[in-house]
Amino acid sequence: MFDGGISASLRDVALFGAMIRDGGVTLDGRRIVDAKWVDDIFTGGSDSQEAFALGQEAADMPGGKYRSQFWFLSGDRNVAYCLGIHGQMVYINRESGVVGVKFSSTPLPVDPIAGPAASSMFQAISKSLAGNAGHIVMQA
Repeated sequence: MFDGGISASLRDVALFGAMIRDGGVTLDGRRIVDAKWVDDIFTGGSDSQEAFALGQEAADMPGGKYRSQFWFLSGDRNVAYCLGIHGQMVYINRESGVVGVKFSSTPLPVDPIAGPAASSMFQAISKSLAGNAGHIVMQA
């Protein structure tokens, strides 16, 4: 059996999200990841959406897609999520500039209530802060 994971602070995960939001560049201007790779996360391959539509998650995420460990819950290609087991979430909105991180410990590996509620919370924060670039929101 094989599994994966990450052990990082809330701040470090938020900085990771900001680096992805900023095209692979850190807040102090250092390039960490190739911009083409980050762009590919958001644009995907020509068959990405079609392939996702054939999967079991498509019914819950109309227009969604999955690419390089990032989820797109709708057709909005400026909003990416990293979704972890038991409620972990990174929200990246390139349009508004908001990055949100949620650490939690839900009883279910994928919580059908807490996950969508957190997504809605980050979307509302993002909408409220639209026009003010570079926000990082953290919830432990």
